[in-house]
Amino acid sequence: MYGTQVFMVAAILNGLMRTYELLGDETARELCIRGCRFLATGTVTPDGLMYYKESPMNNSAPISANVLTFRPMVFAYEQTSDPALLRVIWRQFLWMMDGGGPKGYEVKDVLWALPTF
Repeated sequence: MYGTQVFMVAAILNGLMRTYELLGDETARELCIRGCRFLATGTVTPDGLMYYKESPMNNSAPISANVLTFRPMVFAYEQTSDPALLRVIWRQFLWMMDGGGPKGYEVKDVLWALPTF
């Protein structure tokens, strides 16, 4: 009944990333990278956008809340140089811009990715 919700997983990934940044916990770093790779490859629509929720009726459309993945994805990309990580957030960014740009509260998340783009 319940599946992966990208923006909720992003909250966990942000916590793992911060744990590594603040405490140097290598396990947190590895889990963050693995989680980002899962999102970049396992939660993507045919259009290359991360979907809302892993269920038959919700895995075909993105939502703007997936911008929460930007900071951990950039972190994982910097650690691994895996182009799939950057590609998925770039596609999300373009989708957001086509829809009028990020909302005010989403700008902080986009700013993490802009220098890497």
